[in-house]
Amino acid sequence: MSIIEKAVDSALQSSHSQVVSKPTHHADPGPLGVLAFAVGSLILNFINAGLIGAKGVAIIIPVGIVLSGLIQVLVAGLEYPRGNTFTVAVFGTYGGFWMILGLWIGYYAPRAGTDGGKALGLFVACYALMTFIFFIGSLKIEKVLALIFGLITIALTCSAISNWTSNAGIGKFSGWVGITFALVAFYKAAADIWHSQYHREILPLGKVAR
Repeated sequence: MSIIEKAVDSALQSSHSQVVSKPTHHADPGPLGVLAFAVGSLILNFINAGLIGAKGVAIIIPVGIVLSGLIQVLVAGLEYPRGNTFTVAVFGTYGGFWMILGLWIGYYAPRAGTDGGKALGLFVACYALMTFIFFIGSLKIEKVLALIFGLITIALTCSAISNWTSNAGIGKFSGWVGITFALVAFYKAAADIWHSQYHREILPLGKVAR
């Protein structure tokens, strides 16, 4: 075999090795983000609904910053190379929400004084508007996903009003709505994980035909 033929053969073997070693399947990071969101939401809304005392809100500092915040931002980054604009926007913004909320409760709220409630109410209202945008987008994806975003929109709107007006009754209502969407989010995560494991639909999500 000539030197040129050896070089060509070596190049072909190297190319074949690279093709074989290249992964053919990447894990879906979506369920991780949904679970991180669901855990924080369930805990926070147990407090908002009055099922856990107000001092229990301290748990939101680590849960919000690390699990519901940092993990969702990480998931947004993992979704970016997959070309999923919708999920990048959802997990990126919600991750930011939870990190800000954790910092607010742990550090900034005591410094805000009497204007803190209205400031927080305005911040939550911005996320209610953002979530409504996600709700409209989700109508083309899944019925369960649309239900989650619809309930989040209602909960955040009520929470914004409660914080702005100091109306505890509306705040408790937002908590119960929040518990509901958190449980539906757990359902959504379970459906996606089990579908990945069993390669068939275990829990229906109501996917919209395109």
